[in-house]
Amino acid sequence: MNLLVNNEANECVALLINALPACQFKQFIECVNRKENWTAELCWCFFEKSDDNKEYYHLQTFENDSYIIHYNDFLDIVKLAIVRFYLGTDDVKIKESLKEYIKNTVFDSVLDHIDSSLASGVPLVYGQ
Repeated sequence: MNLLVNNEANECVALLINALPACQFKQFIECVNRKENWTAELCWCFFEKSDDNKEYYHLQTFENDSYIIHYNDFLDIVKLAIVRFYLGTDDVKIKESLKEYIKNTVFDSVLDHIDSSLASGVPLVYGQ
């Protein structure tokens, strides 16, 4: 997994995630797991499948910037956000809720092997 947000499409995904209120994070995870469209205040994403069955998220910002990112790359960035959010909170109740949110999704195992040295101090997803 790439631990750095290193291009504009990745930054757009980070913008999308940062625009999510904590109360909508569970719905966002479910949406991505089901490969559905998601809209947020600053950025939204649309799931697309190409003619050769490759899967993408088409991202668009409130400034009408548009990016296409491969589904697996999109998942990697969301996984990073989950890890950073988990490491960025000391609240045990929030950590347990996050584990429940990702249970039985494509993100199910992302918290299984966390190295606490990856804590950035500034998680991509902010709580309440």
